[in-house]
Amino acid sequence: MRKLYFAVAFVLFISSACTKTINSKPTRNPFNDPPVIKIQTPSSLEAQVFRPYDQLTVKAMITDIDLVAVASWEALNAAPVCGTNPYRASYNPMTCEYELSFSFTIPPFFPGDHIMRLYAVDASGNIATVDIPYKATN
Repeated sequence: MRKLYFAVAFVLFISSACTKTINSKPTRNPFNDPPVIKIQTPSSLEAQVFRPYDQLTVKAMITDIDLVAVASWEALNAAPVCGTNPYRASYNPMTCEYELSFSFTIPPFFPGDHIMRLYAVDASGNIATVDIPYKATN
């Protein structure tokens, strides 16, 4: 009986230490939480005021218990009337912890209240967003 308890404990330990893989990529639990985005820079989420050609520097740590599959940013309301937004970028870190770091140059003739939105998607498809407000003047 003692050997049976040891065998059951050993099997449970080994099975919990292993991860399932498909095509050399770990499978993920679809019922987990979305990634966590922690803004490091700017230190305050109050709207800062920028002039043309100033730099909005953003640093954020994105973590997920499984995997950060996509990390991206986009300057909202920055697209021309009939075009796509040129002020965006997307990365595929495929890691549990990723530092998203970039500088956005404020374009000329861009006055008003704006939002820089950060996105993170984990391997299960859960999405997290954080908005950084800012103001631009001429």
